[in-house]
Amino acid sequence: MPGVGWEPMGEGLPGIVHALAVGNDPIPDVAPASLPLRPGGFVYAGVADEDGAYRGLARWDGVAWSTLGGGTNGAVRALAVDPANWHLYVGGDFTRVGPDGSSLLVSHLARWDGVRWHPLGTGLDAAPRAIFLDGADVIVVGDFSTAGGIAVDGIARFDGLQWHAIGPSGFEGYPSAVLRHDDELIVGGDLDAADVTPIANVAWLSPDGWREVGNGLPGLFVSDLASVNGVLFAVGWFVTDRDGEESEQGVAWLDGDLETGVWRQLQSGVDDIAEDVHALADGLYVGGPFASSGDGVASAGLARFVFEGGAR
Repeated sequence: MPGVGWEPMGEGLPGIVHALAVGNDPIPDVAPASLPLRPGGFVYAGVADEDGAYRGLARWDGVAWSTLGGGTNGAVRALAVDPANWHLYVGGDFTRVGPDGSSLLVSHLARWDGVRWHPLGTGLDAAPRAIFLDGADVIVVGDFSTAGGIAVDGIARFDGLQWHAIGPSGFEGYPSAVLRHDDELIVGGDLDAADVTPIANVAWLSPDGWREVGNGLPGLFVSDLASVNGVLFAVGWFVTDRDGEESEQGVAWLDGDLETGVWRQLQSGVDDIAEDVHALADGLYVGGPFASSGDGVASAGLARFVFEGGAR
């Protein structure tokens, strides 16, 4: 594996880190769009320390961690950065952002433009688990049932002015991941049904409504999704195909299209639940409480599947 190795990021952070995102100096809404970018950018972390030094949100500049925008009054569980202006979208168990005494009411979701916080309409009635920036729209999934005062059942879209439901109806269960694959919207989670259609943890929005992706991923849940080189990956803990036999696993890839594809185990996978996945050009990065990957390779909590001659 290329690279020098692991190293600490300062003295670390207090509490559990629930979310990470990479960005740069945001271009404020009131500033010109020609501001210089910071070499190296930033790493943002959502932390469960709303009563501590960082108040739920921290920023790493390559040298040290610092607070950001006065933080939040609850744990941060989802982050996303808009590459068009580097604004940071933050979701979690909070109802206010900013310093005590001058905080802003936001209802579980907010946008930081580098200078000030902004609400997204009247927000959500519970925390989102994932935020996906779809062009000019913000799509969120999670445990909420209303967005902007309308019924949405776990998935909603904000167009910059108002909230909208997505699909004929929402989900029975708890969605936790959302992305686009082959230009189609994909959602994963602990899902039993969408509309009136049975769903085994992963769904896509077809012209006729929500449908199961391929043959589904029955089991506990899908915790995260990734799409790279035309291949859709899922992580969590579920049943997949391995050499024609069913096998419980934490990492899978879709062999075929969204309608007729078959979910298959990614070689020997990992030996326990996988919680997060990020796809880069050189491989698939997977995190979770597992101890080994592949055929017994020690991989305490983090593993990379190296792409060779394609994405699987």
